[in-house]
Amino acid sequence: AKHYGEFHPTKWRPRLMAVVPINWPPKYSDRYEDHLKAILATWGSHVEVLRFVCSAKALKEHPPSSYDWLPPRMKSGELMLGVPMERDDTPKSRNIWEKMWRTWKLIGDEYLDKADFFAKVDVD
Repeated sequence: AKHYGEFHPTKWRPRLMAVVPINWPPKYSDRYEDHLKAILATWGSHVEVLRFVCSAKALKEHPPSSYDWLPPRMKSGELMLGVPMERDDTPKSRNIWEKMWRTWKLIGDEYLDKADFFAKVDVD
């Protein structure tokens, strides 16, 4: 186990990572854009690590930079997390179970030292 220093109850602030599963590529709607902007403007700005999760294949085929209406931090790809998926990544395929267990696996492999608590949060 890694040791991150001495625990001081008055100085310690837990680090939170929030993952938000989304359908990708996104279909534009005012409501969807509003949801994303609201997350970034409110609680999303208070977590240490925020990632919008979609399939790695879909992210590669449809880069965020090609969507003018996305908020800038999403458009840059900075907040995106592509996970490897075996099933089709379309809204009709109902793949949230696979997407989330692969997300938790990826977090376990690559993000455990970035946060103390991890949460899945829906876009709405």
